[in-house]
Amino acid sequence: MNVDYLASGSDECPLIRLYQGSDGDYEVLSAGILNLINKNVELDVLSLNGFVKDNSIQELTIRKDAEDEGIEEVNPGRFICHFSEEHLQDILEKIEHYRKSNSGYHWLDDKSDISILLSYSGKW
Repeated sequence: MNVDYLASGSDECPLIRLYQGSDGDYEVLSAGILNLINKNVELDVLSLNGFVKDNSIQELTIRKDAEDEGIEEVNPGRFICHFSEEHLQDILEKIEHYRKSNSGYHWLDDKSDISILLSYSGKW
């Protein structure tokens, strides 16, 4: 799965884009999020097997917090997502729905100043 950060270029930017993934990539991402929910261990998305980043993003960490605080860019190209357990469960459902359809796109978070997009082709 490819991962990049688009600072500008459309009304939806800035956004983090996950795209062109295989079924195995979605399975690995879902397992990582489940582990985060159950064991409260932060998830380093870019360390997951099969995930390829470009130079626009150096770190993408997801943490389980009591409340949704959204996505922050702590340094250029370094992002931390602060999501509630409910939000993480919603993300799991969106990934599963996406795996079944294997087309189109889903916004995993579009309430923060920075959004996260899961897209088959990279488009939305």
